[in-house]
Amino acid sequence: MLYALRKGPDCDGQAMTPRFGGQPERVLMLSKDPTLLSDRAGFGDTLARHIVYAERLQAERPGSELRIVTYSKKGAELQRLSPVKGLKIYGTQSRHRLFFGLDALACLRRVLADEWWPTVVTTQEPWEDGQLGLWLANRYGARFVPQLHFDLLSVDWLREHPLNWLKAFIARRTLKQASAIRVVSTVQKEKLVRSLSIAAERIHVIPVGVSFQPTAKTKALCKSALSKDLTGHPVVLFVGRLCTQKNLPLWVEVAYQVHAQVPDTRFVIAGDGHMRADIRQAVRARGLDAAFLFLGNVDYQDLPEVYGAADVFLLTSDYEGFGRVIVEAYLAGVSVVATICTGPEDIIVEGKTGYLCPTGDEEKLAEATLSLLQNPEKRSAFGRLGQQHVRDWFGRDRLTRLLIQLWTA
Repeated sequence: MLYALRKGPDCDGQAMTPRFGGQPERVLMLSKDPTLLSDRAGFGDTLARHIVYAERLQAERPGSELRIVTYSKKGAELQRLSPVKGLKIYGTQSRHRLFFGLDALACLRRVLADEWWPTVVTTQEPWEDGQLGLWLANRYGARFVPQLHFDLLSVDWLREHPLNWLKAFIARRTLKQASAIRVVSTVQKEKLVRSLSIAAERIHVIPVGVSFQPTAKTKALCKSALSKDLTGHPVVLFVGRLCTQKNLPLWVEVAYQVHAQVPDTRFVIAGDGHMRADIRQAVRARGLDAAFLFLGNVDYQDLPEVYGAADVFLLTSDYEGFGRVIVEAYLAGVSVVATICTGPEDIIVEGKTGYLCPTGDEEKLAEATLSLLQNPEKRSAFGRLGQQHVRDWFGRDRLTRLLIQLWTA
C-alpha cells in the first residue's frame, strides 16, 4: 500500500496532526551504532532509549513497530535482537563500515520478508544510509525523515578528512528531499534554513534524551572512589571520545593555565579514542602527569560517580551537534564551561548555569573555569540552576514524545 508524503508543522513545542486516523506505524530505521546489538552500554544508553521509543510508539499507536537495521561486525555473537514487543534489531554482519550500504540492502530481505512495508523511513546519518533510506521511502511510499546529530556545516568538520566534502555534498542533496528532518539543536536548524534554504517548518529540533540518574553519594565519596589522589582537590572533568572534534590539546592547555593559578586542581578524562597517545604526550610535555587521571572507557552505568566527583565540567570542542555530556553534567549538579560550537548554546544559560566561550579561545576558557573553581557558591548555584533547566527542557519523556509525534505526524 502506498501512503502519500506529508509534511507536518514543527514539533518544537507544537502539536502535530496525526496521520492515517491513528493507524499503526511501521518505522524502519537505518543506523551505524553497533551498541544497539550489545548488552554493554559504553558511553551511551542507546538500546535503552530505543526500547523506550518502541514502547511509546506502541502506546500511541497500538500495533506499531520499530525495526532497525544497524551496523554489526561479521562474526559478532549477537546479530538479531527483539528486546520488547514492537522492536526488532537486525545486524548487517559487515566486514567493514564501508560495506554498510550493501550489507544493509541484503539485511533488508530479512526485515521485509513478511511483507512488512515501512510507513516511515528514518536514518541516523544523511549520506550513504540517507541515500538508501530515501530510495526505500520512495519505493514504499513512506515518509523520509533523516536525522542530523552533528554540525554538517562546520568548517572544522569539513577540514578533518577529504571525504567529508563528498559526505557534505551527498547530505545536502539528501536533506533537501526529506519529508521532515530531525536535528538536535536550534543552531543546527538555523544553519540549515540559512545555508540550504530548507523551509523552517520541515526541520524539527528534538535533542537526544538521556536516562542519566545522578548518584546519591557525596562528592567527597565519589572522588575517593575514583582515586585517593582526588580527595580534597577540586576536579575538572571531561567525558567523551578522544578525537579531533573535541580539541583536547586545547583542553590540556586550559588545564595548564588553571593549574598555574590553582595548583591543587586535578583533571579527569573519561573516554578513549585515536588521540589518546597524543593527549597523554601533551600532558607530559606540560609537566601535568601528577595532576591528571585518565579513566579510559567507562560503562554508562558507572558514569554517575564520575560526574559526581567533578566540580567543573569543561568542553573545548570545535563543533558539536548537541552535547549530551553537558546535560549529564547538569543532571549531576555540576557547573559547565564550554565552547560556542553549535550544540552547547541550547543547553547553557550564559552567566546563570555556566559559561560559553569562543571556540579555540584558551584564555577565555581558562578564565571561566578559574572563576568557578575559585567561587564555590557560584559553582554550586550554577550547578543547581543547570540541573533544573535540563530537567525542564531535556527530559527523556518530553523528547521521546516529540520524536514519536514526528514519526506519526
